[in-house]
Amino acid sequence: MANLCYWSCYSSQIPHRLYDIRDNVGYIQISTTHHTSELACDSIPYWWNTYHKVPHYGANSILL
Repeated sequence: MANLCYWSCYSSQIPHRLYDIRDNVGYIQISTTHHTSELACDSIPYWWNTYHKVPHYGANSILL
């Protein structure tokens, strides 16, 4: 029974999705932790700095 608990606790994937309506582009970050607010707070700056900082040059804020 311990193996069943191990796999059920650690095998789930939690998605966090972002979508840019201007460019019609989506981004999904998958995590295995259940700390979804922490995932969202880490995911948004990563997405902005990695994918959308250059196309949205000069933007100083983001609407969520």
